[in-house]
Amino acid sequence: MNKEERQKAFHEGRTGEEPAQPLTRKQKEELRRAARRRQLRQRFALFFAILALIIGGIVLAVTLHERSTREAQETAEETGRTRRSSKDEDDRTKPVVDNTTPEAPEGTSGEAPASEGQTEAPQTEAPSTAPVVTQSSYDVWLASMHELQGRLPDWITQDYIEVNKFSRPCIALDAVNNIVIHYVGNPDTSGLANLNYFKSLALQDPDAPNPKMASSNFIVGLEGEVYECMPIYEKAYCSNNRNSDTLSIEVCHPDAEGKFNDATYESLIRLCAFLCHETGLTGDDLIRHYDVTGKMCPLYYVEHPEAWTQLKADVNARIQQDYGN
Repeated sequence: MNKEERQKAFHEGRTGEEPAQPLTRKQKEELRRAARRRQLRQRFALFFAILALIIGGIVLAVTLHERSTREAQETAEETGRTRRSSKDEDDRTKPVVDNTTPEAPEGTSGEAPASEGQTEAPQTEAPSTAPVVTQSSYDVWLASMHELQGRLPDWITQDYIEVNKFSRPCIALDAVNNIVIHYVGNPDTSGLANLNYFKSLALQDPDAPNPKMASSNFIVGLEGEVYECMPIYEKAYCSNNRNSDTLSIEVCHPDAEGKFNDATYESLIRLCAFLCHETGLTGDDLIRHYDVTGKMCPLYYVEHPEAWTQLKADVNARIQQDYGN
C-alpha cells in the first residue's frame, strides 16, 4: 500500500490491519483485578514507608535524649572527680560545708514574697558541727547514699525531674549535715502541682536573662503523699548556700497562714524520722529556710517558734518509735 492509499484508508477508517477483537468479560475482570492489586501494593508500600519514617524518628529522639542525659551525668561526675582529685595529696581534709556563692539565684517553688516593709535578713549559714572528712571517707559516704537510694520505702513516690541546669543539675552532695524544711508559699496547691512546676523549669530558654532556678529533694503534699524529686544523693536548688550539704523538703499547706494540715504534718514527721535515722541525724538537726537566709519560710513555723520546737520533738519521738534510737 503506497502513501496515497494509506492516507485514503486512514480517512475511510481502514488501516489495512485486522480490527482488534473486543475483550471478553473474563479478560476485563482480570484486568480490573490486576489494577486493584497494583493499587494495593502501592498503598502498602507508601504505608510502610511512612511507618518506617515515624519509627525511625522516635528511635532517633529517644537515642538523642538518652545520650544528652548520659553526657550531663558523666560531665557532672567528671567535674566532681576533678574537683576532688585536684586537692593536695598531703592535705585532703576539709570542712564539708560549701560556703561558695550559688552560681545563679536559687530559691523554692512559689515562695511568698516579703510583705511590704519587710526586709530579708542577711544570709547566715546555720552552724555545722560535722567533722572533717578525707577523700576515702567521702567515697564511702557517697556509696552509702547510693545504697540508701535503692531501699527507700514504698510510701515515697519517685518521680524525677529531668536533668537540666535550672532545677536538677545532677551534682552530688558533699554531705548531709542538716535537713531544711520549706513551705511552698502557694496555698492549697498539691504536691504533684509543685513537682510539675520544678519540671517545667527545664523548658526555659538557657540564654534568657535571670532564669528561675528552683527544686527540692522531696515534696510532701496536702494528702500526705511524698514525692522524691531527684536521687537522694543529688544537690537541689532550694536552700541557697546550704544546697551542697543539706536535704531539702518542700511542704504544701492549705492556706496563707502556712500551717501544715494533719495528713501533711504526719507524713513530714515520718519522712524526717526516716531521713534522720538513715543519715545519722536527729530532729535537732532540722532547720528552716529562715535559719539559712532569714526568709520567712516556712512562714507559720517562723512566726510560731514553739510550733517549730514541737515539730522537732515529734521527729525525735518518731525516730524512737520507729527505730528505737
